[in-house]
Amino acid sequence: MLAASRAAQLLRAPRGLEQVATAAALSGVAESALALPRPCLAIQAAARLSSSATAPGKERGGEGGSRGGGFDWRGALLLLPAGIAAYLGSWQVQRRQWKMDLIEQRREMLQRPPADAFSLQPADAQEYLPVQAEGRFLHGDAVYVGPRVKSSMGTSQPGHVVITPLYSDVWGRAVLVNRGWAPSWWRSGCEQDPASGGPASVGGVVRLGEQPNGFVPENDPGGGRWFWIDAPAIARACGLPAETPLLEVFDRGEGQDAARASHPACEAVRGPRPSAGAGGQAAFPEPKGIGELVNLPVMPDDHRNYAAIWFSLAGILVPMALRAMRGGR
Repeated sequence: MLAASRAAQLLRAPRGLEQVATAAALSGVAESALALPRPCLAIQAAARLSSSATAPGKERGGEGGSRGGGFDWRGALLLLPAGIAAYLGSWQVQRRQWKMDLIEQRREMLQRPPADAFSLQPADAQEYLPVQAEGRFLHGDAVYVGPRVKSSMGTSQPGHVVITPLYSDVWGRAVLVNRGWAPSWWRSGCEQDPASGGPASVGGVVRLGEQPNGFVPENDPGGGRWFWIDAPAIARACGLPAETPLLEVFDRGEGQDAARASHPACEAVRGPRPSAGAGGQAAFPEPKGIGELVNLPVMPDDHRNYAAIWFSLAGILVPMALRAMRGGR
């Protein structure tokens, strides 16, 4: 009897546990059924099982694929700026060679014997061709182009470029002469002195004018305001033909100003030279030296430095692109 009663109790216990488990499961399903339909529960459960089983493998496989044998084409985008940098570097090399040849051509041109400026035809007026001219300056028709700032001994001084017609009684015509730079406070006493019409001899080179950039204002011939050298327009403003030659005088380094007229009236027009010693004097206008005349604003050495920068940038970007294309290896 005792054995039978114990067996009955054992049979009742699992049944109670089974009821508890069944009730808990039904309550959970009921709660879930309030949110989603029953088919969605199965799909959701399957998705959870699939993701829990495969997510670690995918993460490991993804990392291995990107770092392993995979090829990431996004890294190829870095090759575009690398190619642009290499192109700009080669362009700077070509630019450097072009300017070296240009400076050499100018120096060779300066070695030619000077021609008479009044005998030049428009077709023969090659830039930097040495010329000489004798005549008398028409100071009343002088043109001041500027403002132009000149630096000397660490100080900057505003001024203008003085362009004056030189008339020849022998040829019966005139040429324009860029006599050099003069400070703003300077106005040649030769323009008012009757004796300033005496003979003058100048030497220089043929110039074709200037090419202004987009920041330079337009000239105002009617108002007498000139911001850049437009040789045909200046010639017309002086009452001369548009094809009148323009020559620019320069200092050959012989200790004399090539632009200085050879008459006493102009010798008296002087101003203090900043680079001179105590009591030093300078005649204005002050012409350019040979180096300033021949050299360019951006010299070949500058282009060499620019090329080195661009090539260095390309050399940095190419390994970065290759490493990115190999997936970071």
